[in-house]
Amino acid sequence: MTKEIMWLLLSSLMSLSLVMAACGPAATPTTPTTPTPVAAPTSPTAPATPAAPATPTEKEAVKPAPEVPKYGGTFTYRINADQTAWDPYFGGDGANRLWFETVSMGNWMGIPPEVNDFKTRESKMTQYTGLLAESWELGDMVTLTFKIRKGIHWQNIPPVNGRELTAYDLVYSYNRMLGLGDGFTKPSTYVSVVNWNKIVSVTAPDKYTLVIKNSEPSLEGTRTLLDDHFVNSAVPREAVAQWGDLNDWKRQIGSGPFILKEYVAGSSLTAVRNPGYFGHDELRPQNQLPYVDRVVYLTIPDNSTADAAMRTGKLDWVGGIEWERANYFKKTSPQLLMADMPMSAITLHVQVDKPPFNDIRVRKALQMSLDLKTLAATYYGGTVPGTPVGAIAHQGYRADYDSWPQEVKDGYAYNPEGAKKLLAEAGYPSGFKTTITTTAINVDLLSIIKDYWSKVNVDLVFDVKESGAYNTYVGAGNAVMSTPTRGAGAAWGTLPPVPALSYKTKAHPLAFPQGRISDPVMEDLYIKVGLSLDEDKRMGLIREADMYIISQQWTINLVRRITYEVYQPWVKGYKDVSLTERTGHIFSRLWIDQGLKKAMGY
Repeated sequence: MTKEIMWLLLSSLMSLSLVMAACGPAATPTTPTTPTPVAAPTSPTAPATPAAPATPTEKEAVKPAPEVPKYGGTFTYRINADQTAWDPYFGGDGANRLWFETVSMGNWMGIPPEVNDFKTRESKMTQYTGLLAESWELGDMVTLTFKIRKGIHWQNIPPVNGRELTAYDLVYSYNRMLGLGDGFTKPSTYVSVVNWNKIVSVTAPDKYTLVIKNSEPSLEGTRTLLDDHFVNSAVPREAVAQWGDLNDWKRQIGSGPFILKEYVAGSSLTAVRNPGYFGHDELRPQNQLPYVDRVVYLTIPDNSTADAAMRTGKLDWVGGIEWERANYFKKTSPQLLMADMPMSAITLHVQVDKPPFNDIRVRKALQMSLDLKTLAATYYGGTVPGTPVGAIAHQGYRADYDSWPQEVKDGYAYNPEGAKKLLAEAGYPSGFKTTITTTAINVDLLSIIKDYWSKVNVDLVFDVKESGAYNTYVGAGNAVMSTPTRGAGAAWGTLPPVPALSYKTKAHPLAFPQGRISDPVMEDLYIKVGLSLDEDKRMGLIREADMYIISQQWTINLVRRITYEVYQPWVKGYKDVSLTERTGHIFSRLWIDQGLKKAMGY
């Protein structure tokens, strides 16, 4: 019997997923005993099988019993490139999210998806729950006071040796990141991205109280302190004191659910269960996390190799899948599960202070030369509408197309004859030649753009660089036209709205050389957003800023995309939320249905 037929027979017997009720932070667990040195991970006692439900009355629907998580097994996840930064001071959102933790996290286990589906990065301050902190007080948004959870221990690895994590550790971690004390004077380059420019002090009146003060009220700065962004990570002072930094895989010591056990560059990374982890399942408070014994990251640069590994059950999960590969999986491996993730639109950056792009008529002409509906139907396989979009991807924060004035809509409508007329009015009746600096990953898409622009007499030349050389060249302000870098978020994910806005101001160091935008209206809107202390009014200001960006046409925008998280049916406990900054939280709550995996022949 084939695996596909076996799956079809089994699928009719599979229980429906448990509907997750809204809940607050888990109760503080009892202080654990000092952890023992890590060898092979040991699984905790499996939770008892729940008692059989009472026989329903004739009017009650018969509901399947909820699935009960099982401990043990290995979860295998594909990455396409090695970790680039191990120390949060130098970067994050990689494997180090498995062991470094933050004071709080997005409450994706408790907030209903109709309120926030957590498929993007933005959350209101009321949509966070405690992690290292059990509670906090916002006060007047000048002073933020955290109550640190008692009984959290660092992983039992020298030189930290499993001692208790306290507020003093968080003071040290923030001072290091901000350059505010403990011998640190130079802030991390990532501090500007999270709007921490108003933080003036971080103190601990006692070992379980953390106090962060701003020079003036700051909603955005306060919100990002609650975010599970890697800059909020707690790091142990003993390790930094011994090695100088943590930017080596052998120096990884956190408080999180997994302990880094082995790393082979270009091949794999293995993290094992932290037996002393304080976290418990929010839905089953008696269950200590994590459920799996180990997480293995396999470095597989080639997509076809990764896809074959998924089809043969050697991988449990591949992420960031574009529609072509998703369709291929649907045809060849219909048993695989998928979660769709909305992405920002790819944008083409032009330096708006240099001709010919200093004339809005030229930028508008290039936009009007693109048939977005056809692009969506062909290049993106009809998975997304060809509706023009702005800079912000988040529902409630973006200026949706239906709200655009007709004059603005006309500047994004496919109209090659109108584009030629605008070019002539701008002094380019015969068109012009220009060069776009990019990386190899964008060449296929840019070939389509090149063809469209050739029809209005614009000759697009590619300057293809490898990623390191690209970043250096663009960062030095040498590229008159360029595609987004990975850091810009527009090509690869969805930045929270305020950092996304910063790319259209002088506030972000990379965005200014890419776009050279200097606009007093935009700068004023950005400042107003930063000063806003009312979340609903702030959302309105962000929509206003997005609409202004759209009307100025500082970039040439393509369509918003969708990517997919693809995972095996035996991977349980996933809620279809974005993995960005959440891999430790999500992977610690996953469990492997070993019986189903075996029954499917793997």
